[in-house]
Amino acid sequence: RQLYDNSGYKSFFMTDRTYYKLRAPYGYRFFRGQGFDLAADSCVSSKTGFSLIMELRLERTTGWSRLLGSSSWGQKGFYVKDKKFTTYPTTTGLQCDEELKDEVFYKFGITRNSEGEVVMYLNGRECAKATPGVADHFAFDTSSIIVLHDGNHHYEAEGFIRRLMVWSKVLRQSQMAKLSGCVEGIYSKKECKKQQDFVPDAKRITFSSIRDRNQGRFGQGRGINSGGSWTPARNSVEEYYQVDFGSNTTLHGMKTQGDSGNGWGITSFIVKISYNKKTWISVECRRVFSTPWQGAGQNEIHNTVFQKPVKARYLRIYPLEWQGAPSLRMTFSKC
Repeated sequence: RQLYDNSGYKSFFMTDRTYYKLRAPYGYRFFRGQGFDLAADSCVSSKTGFSLIMELRLERTTGWSRLLGSSSWGQKGFYVKDKKFTTYPTTTGLQCDEELKDEVFYKFGITRNSEGEVVMYLNGRECAKATPGVADHFAFDTSSIIVLHDGNHHYEAEGFIRRLMVWSKVLRQSQMAKLSGCVEGIYSKKECKKQQDFVPDAKRITFSSIRDRNQGRFGQGRGINSGGSWTPARNSVEEYYQVDFGSNTTLHGMKTQGDSGNGWGITSFIVKISYNKKTWISVECRRVFSTPWQGAGQNEIHNTVFQKPVKARYLRIYPLEWQGAPSLRMTFSKC
């Protein structure tokens, strides 16, 4: 546990105790041009590989923000660029597909094995894997691991960091997920080669609330191009659209639209599943699924595909962002 007083902001780093979180809930504050170096010779070997998890929030996710480098890499390293967790150079094949948000905490994970294969994680979800042909496949110069700062001010990051953990071994995907606080559901081990669109019966769909208590207009949303949508009573991230599939069903993804008449629509959401309607698990480690507003209106169809087919008895959609109001029409795709 370490205490820092950074420009008048008292912050605690590397602690889970409630006492310290209440005193400094955001963590260690770093400004552009700040950050730190780690002399990791005693705990990391460049030959055996490594694992790393850092929990941080960036004030801005547009442009370039350097997260991690090493003295032997030059400008190469791990960055956030234009809302994506990626690398420089961008030709490594390592980039996570999830769109990052400003001022939101994420857990960024990286592993590198002795053969030079690099895996990137976001909140415990494996999101990119490749063997980059640069910087000796991102092998650390363990005398200097550079965190959150860069010699070029255009690439400097700003925000808060809560935690940084480094291991001199390659952790498995399940270990990275657990250490990132990700509880996984049941995923299909087989590829979903054939998909079938379907719309559950109305009796199997419930909502947290309905706008104006108008069931016929805003208590619908069953199927793409249907007449009515689901629109909740409040514009709130606590509202949800819930489905009971009747039994465990293997889902490939879903297609979504906004309201058919008002130009409203959800532009990002998370998915939670349950097997008993009591314990809810966030799909893909609370991945934010983006359905950006393209300007073509409320009848835009967005196809959301899960990284791996997921099995669920119950499912909920929670809107995070929206255009006008969080309105939804939806068709599911099952294997």
